[in-house]
Amino acid sequence: MTTSRRASGSRRLLAFLLATLGLALLVGGGAVSAEQDRTRIVDVVEVIGRIDSSYADYVIDQIELAEREDHAAVVLRVIGSGSVKVDDVRLVTAIRDADVPVATWVGPVDLDQTEAVGGAHAAMWLAGDVRFVANGARVRSVVPLQPGGQVGDEDRAVVREIGGLEDLPEIVEPGGEITEKRALDLELAAFVKRTGADPDGRIVDGTVNSIDDVIRALDGKRVSLPSGPRTLQFSDALAFDTRIANPGLITRVRRSLGTTPWLVYLLLLIGAGALVFEMFQPGFGPSGYTGVVLLVLAAYGLTALPVSPLGLAVLVAGVAMLSLDVARGGLGLLTWGGTAALTAGSVLFVDGYRPGLRVGWPVIALGVIGSWIFYVVVMTVVLRALRGSDAANGVALVGLTGEVRSTLNPQGHVLVDGALWRARALEWDGPVDAGTRVTVTGVDTEALILDVEPVHQV
Repeated sequence: MTTSRRASGSRRLLAFLLATLGLALLVGGGAVSAEQDRTRIVDVVEVIGRIDSSYADYVIDQIELAEREDHAAVVLRVIGSGSVKVDDVRLVTAIRDADVPVATWVGPVDLDQTEAVGGAHAAMWLAGDVRFVANGARVRSVVPLQPGGQVGDEDRAVVREIGGLEDLPEIVEPGGEITEKRALDLELAAFVKRTGADPDGRIVDGTVNSIDDVIRALDGKRVSLPSGPRTLQFSDALAFDTRIANPGLITRVRRSLGTTPWLVYLLLLIGAGALVFEMFQPGFGPSGYTGVVLLVLAAYGLTALPVSPLGLAVLVAGVAMLSLDVARGGLGLLTWGGTAALTAGSVLFVDGYRPGLRVGWPVIALGVIGSWIFYVVVMTVVLRALRGSDAANGVALVGLTGEVRSTLNPQGHVLVDGALWRARALEWDGPVDAGTRVTVTGVDTEALILDVEPVHQV
């Protein structure tokens, strides 16, 4: 019996050891397989819409990651145009000099629509080892961004970096004008210089309408990488693991702040309002913390966007004037001056004329009108509430004196006990001018209107 138990225990131990060994082999084999599968990974990085420096860094990081891990290829899907404070040369160089095949693709496009790329997006597309477009897509000129515009040193640097041209034609000297056709001719010349293609060589390597089609179209393409020439083998698209790169929440937020002036503009106004609200409360509560967070986000956007220093200064001055008038409980010169400054600062918020990077008039109207209502109306109600129920309904103010802040004709506004109230002159012999001292003789508690008389009539 003892021998049988020992044999049974030995078998169990052996089975456990074999199971452990099998599991180790399975895990090890999986790790090897995963390592091998890296050469079957195709990274798809989407560059859609306006980009900022943080998103350009993200694109470069994805290319470098694929290079380090020996992925099969990187596909940059580019749609749109425009960049904000992006080092175009650095971005183009990262694509051109990558030791991993980089395919660039404009597409796909919706039915009955034309998708076009230009500016930094066109430069990225042109720098790819293999270039594709979808049906209906087109690539606008890289230099300059607008046909007939002035060519500057930055534009010349981008073209030189793309094509490696030492002697650029006179047409791209600073201050020279260039047509869209001439720009496209120059890009073709740069492409021919870089690749050694014949003068009629194609810039577009194929028309494809899906990622799977892109992978299949890569099969047989010969590319020149820093490590040497390589012939791509992608005949079986299903054998490759296509991964859509995810920029993550932080990169998305940074990109939104760095490319959306109206968002930063509203964050600035709302954050300032939240802090002003908290200043009149006992202690420091949720609205104060919210204001700090919003202002931190706005501060990042201000550094990433081409914000006008003058416009920002005038806007901040307008907010400060409105806040001071809240503190003194008035509807006077500071209120109207602050409103005017806020409007002017909103219009001048973005530096220069930049299509697609302006704060639109509807947003400006929302910001200015909303701020006026908050500082003049909402904060007045808040200050009344902080003084207690009797002061809030005006009963405690009967017999007190105040000062007219907006002409009583016969209604207007008066400042009584540090708060702004709607008021009406009971015995109206004509307008009661701002600055006149008045006495509160009664109150309409339902409408919250004070009945007042000039002091000299009492």
